[in-house]
Amino acid sequence: MGSVDTRSIRAQGRTGLPVTTNPTSDIGQYVRDGCEGFLVRSPRPEHLAEALVKALEVPRSQWAEMRCYAQAVAERWFGYRAYVPKLMKFFAALSR
Repeated sequence: MGSVDTRSIRAQGRTGLPVTTNPTSDIGQYVRDGCEGFLVRSPRPEHLAEALVKALEVPRSQWAEMRCYAQAVAERWFGYRAYVPKLMKFFAALSR
């Protein structure tokens, strides 16, 4: 199982669907197990199965909350507002 890159995290904001991923690189910064998605402990098939079972056992009422968390994370880290300060600094440097 490969690691999930940030494209999956950005996609969760558009769809509102929690992701299932392994905690590689900085994914833990964006996905908390049981909040924005589900973390798979290792690339072993039984660990993927555990995470999928956990996802299937989540009560329907909790999915709405997870959807909100997922969308908030995607917006905070990958929405256009996250890039405005960097772009403003870049354009200010160009105009000097």
